[in-house]
Amino acid sequence: MGWPSRDRSYLGNPKQPLVLVYTLNDQGQYATERFQGSDRINSVTFPDLALSMDEILRS
Repeated sequence: MGWPSRDRSYLGNPKQPLVLVYTLNDQGQYATERFQGSDRINSVTFPDLALSMDEILRS
């Protein structure tokens, strides 16, 4: 099979800044949340964190 594989998925076209947050759940598996643009990032570790993707990228 040639590169890139046709069954490979890509995040966006054109590419957009994206943050993926992985959280370990009760079943021992990671759940993924995607954040872009003005989305507020949720953090189990830092529940008082109140930043959006735009705020992080402007820093």
